[in-house]
Formats: sequence, structure tokens, C-alpha cells
Amino acid sequence: MRRLFLRDCQAGDVVEDVFMISNKQLGATNQGKPYIKAVIGDRSCQMNARMWNAGKDIFIALPDSGFVKLRGRVENYQNNNQFIIEQLAG
Repeated sequence: MRRLFLRDCQAGDVVEDVFMISNKQLGATNQGKPYIKAVIGDRSCQMNARMWNAGKDIFIALPDSGFVKLRGRVENYQNNNQFIIEQLAG
């Protein structure tokens, strides 16, 4: 997979890379389903990230801050791109 910096991502792009992660929080949807919200970044910019249907085990596996390899897709939400985490890549 080719290198794609976050600033160059468009809605629909699938990205797998190492990102800096920070501000990790466990939240709940209106239906009570758990999800993770965080901020990821590379040298080009930072982007809000979400992982839907993610429980405490995945939350604990993510570092509080530091580097993590993620696979996901970029979506447009309220005129801003956000990264939807599909998988913690090993």
C-alpha cells in the first residue's frame, strides 16, 4: 500500500500506517454501544479518529499516547475528515 499522508487523504481512502495517537477516550453511542475516540497524526497533520463497537479490551490495547499501526478509512463528517479505525495492525 502506498504512503498517504493524512493531509492528502480524501473521503473513501483506505490507509494503513503508523500514526501518533493521543487523547484516547472510551465513549458510548446513543444506543449505549462502546466506541473509542482519539486523535491520530502524522508529520502532515492531526485528525479525529473513531473506532466503532470497540470494547475495553481494544481500548486497553491502544497506547494512551505514542505510536500505533492502524488500518482504516477516511470519512467526511460535518465537513471534516475523520479516520475510522477498522483494525489495529500488527
